Amino acid sequence: MASAGELVAAGPIRVKVPSGWIAEKPSSAMRLLEMRVPADAARPEPAPGDCLVAFFSFGGDVAGNLERWRGMVLDAEAKPSAAEAVVSESGGLKVHTIEMVGTYMDGMPGGPRTPREAWMFRGAVIETPERLTFIRMTGPEAAMKAAAEGWGTLVGSVER
Repeated sequence: MASAGELVAAGPIRVKVPSGWIAEKPSSAMRLLEMRVPADAARPEPAPGDCLVAFFSFGGDVAGNLERWRGMVLDAEAKPSAAEAVVSESGGLKVHTIEMVGTYMDGMPGGPRTPREAWMFRGAVIETPERLTFIRMTGPEAAMKAAAEGWGTLVGSVER
């Protein structure tokens, strides 16, 4: 779909595809864009252990969405994460990012959930004039840590 360094559209924003990441057709009509970070660069086909990056744009406010995300990652006592968001700016837009490690409760709100232990969740809420746009990245903790530089590239490239 797009190669490393190329700008791709995700609703009202554009972002650069980080090196080694694969921009793909969204697997759901709710998603604006998807990217995948292969756990094994020599094997780009989808496989367990890959990190998934999904882009959305829908309602709510920044605080409510960050709180919902905290509830998707449980700490050692099975309580929602207490991670704090960091606010920055990219392309003239305010960006709220959060990073959490624990048991990720995978699945749609209100539906069945699959607990994924030792997973990491990274999220960004981008404030655009039209509406909030979200980037959510999930995967096994080791793979997510290995993809930290790409996450920085992605979030730092946000523009209109």
